[in-house]
Parts: sequence; structure tokens; C-alpha cells
Amino acid sequence: MSLEFKGRYHFLIPILMLFIVRPAFATQSVRQEQLEAMLHDRPNMTAYFDSNNARHELLVTDAPFKYALVIYGSKHILWDPNPTTPAANGNHTYPAADILGRIRISPTYNHDGPVGMPMDFENLWKTFFFEAFNMENAKLFEKSLKRALTDNTYTRSQYVLDNARIEYSAILKLRRFYLKVILPWAKRKNIKLTPKLWGVGVPENSAAWIKLYNSKNGYPWNYWGRYFDESIVPYRQRLSAYLNSCPHLLTDK
Repeated sequence: MSLEFKGRYHFLIPILMLFIVRPAFATQSVRQEQLEAMLHDRPNMTAYFDSNNARHELLVTDAPFKYALVIYGSKHILWDPNPTTPAANGNHTYPAADILGRIRISPTYNHDGPVGMPMDFENLWKTFFFEAFNMENAKLFEKSLKRALTDNTYTRSQYVLDNARIEYSAILKLRRFYLKVILPWAKRKNIKLTPKLWGVGVPENSAAWIKLYNSKNGYPWNYWGRYFDESIVPYRQRLSAYLNSCPHLLTDK
């Protein structure tokens, strides 16, 4: 891509990225490397305490390690140690173009806990698996983004609620994973977990779930609303200005 394009037409890149082919799966060595890097950068993920308050190192045979290794090898992603957005304990960039996706986990709580304090073993792993399941919704996120970029009638509220509903489906996947994999493993290891963290008890439909978040200062408005304001709106404005400067593009030949 030329420097001229990146400079003059940089604002067009987000929409162009929606239509380019994704990369190949990660190799065994790459996924092992990414998992080890994550554990190095987030050391609280490497050890847990059982119900007797005895400390145990995470083993390669433990469920979180085994399934994280599978995820790094199957979902086109890399570990990203950079900070998350302020409103999130974790976030991700889903795979697009010739770039692998990235998963990020905050070392400290940004919400749903004592803000600024280190996240513990359970919260870190819950955040990782939620983001991994959420990345499976890439096509739905792309559809929402494409509409937001190309349809000026698509409102901020619609965008926020549509993306929240997409994330609700990831919570349901997280809950199933907890009940089938994490909970049996925790019972064998005598670890006491917090089911609510893993989606146990959430309403059985997205409409009821979204009603639980009634503050416009909290989720999903503080995350998806902020993205709409800081990325979608400026893009629309720049695109409009560009098209207005080139009236021949708006008229039929």
C-alpha cells in the first residue's frame, strides 16, 4: 500500500479491511510461544489456591493450559501484552486482512472488581476464555461495523445494542465451557470458583440480559458507545467531506 494512499485515504482502510482474506492457522511452535508469553506477562495465571489455601502451579495437563493452547492454535490469534481499553478487563482484535487477531487481558481490574488491583487467577482465565469465544463472532462484528461505516441511518444506540447482543452469545458459550470443562477440573483440584463470573445465572435471552445494564455510563455504552463516537463518527465525517469534495463520485455518468 502506497504512502500516498495511507496518508490521503487512510480513513478508508477500516472498511477495506473487511473484504480481505484471512491468514493461515498458527503452527504448534507459534501457539506454544504465544501461550508462554501470556503466562509470563500475566503471572497470576500460572498458579491457583485450592479450598485449603494451598498454592499450586498450573500444569500443562490442567484444563486452562490445555484449552488455551488449542485456542492459540485454532483461532488465528496472537497474545498482545498492551493495555486494554479503560472500560474493559479484556478485549481483542479479531483476525482481518493478512494480520492475525490479538487478545489482550488487563493485569488489573478495570471494572467488575476493585479497580486498579491485580486480577486473580480465576478472573484472568475467565477473561481470556470469554475473549476467545467472543472472537468467534468476528463475522457478526464485521457485519455491524460494515453497516455502521456505510449506513448513516444506523444509529449509535442500534450499534451499541447489536454488539452487546453479539457478546451475549459469547457469554453463553463461556457458561457451557465452564460447566463442561472448567467446573469438573476445579472439582478435581478442590478449587472453589465463582459461577457468576462464568455466566451462570444470566438471563436466558439477550433482551432480559441487556436490561440489567441500565446505566449509560456503564457497559455496553462505555465501550461500544465510545468506539462509535471515536471511530465511526469521525470516519463518516471524513468520508462525507471527501465525497463532497469530489461531486462526480456522487453522480451517475
